[in-house]
Amino acid sequence: MSVFAYDPYVSNFDEWVTVCTSLEQLVSEVDIVLPSVHLNDETRLMMNNDIFSLMKNGSYFINTSRGDIVDENALIDHLESGRIKSAALDVMSNELEKLKMNKRVLEYARSNDNLIITPHIAGLTLESETIAQKAAYQAVKSIIKK
Repeated sequence: MSVFAYDPYVSNFDEWVTVCTSLEQLVSEVDIVLPSVHLNDETRLMMNNDIFSLMKNGSYFINTSRGDIVDENALIDHLESGRIKSAALDVMSNELEKLKMNKRVLEYARSNDNLIITPHIAGLTLESETIAQKAAYQAVKSIIKK
């Protein structure tokens, strides 16, 4: 597999990574786009119609970053057209919205098999919770022994 990356703030990549000079170049050259960014004014809606239009026909999109970096309506339009063959989201815009069950992206996922939405649980697994509990126990135990 060839790995491509674009980051305007990082210049030191492993030698096996092909470094792109822009997001536009990156999305036009890869088969799978997986943004990994913090949400801020620069990244809000960075994955929009213009960017999706540059992606290869039949490419894949995965977002595990932040929901608000994606224009979900544009994503659905490109899923419907086939430019994006399939997408996976474990984050959505306005995730704390109480009435999100009526969101267009959820409605689309319910009736189409080229969009999967999973719950964003980050590190909240049984294993990670057990490790955190053991670390807390050890920390308390070491303080009590002093």
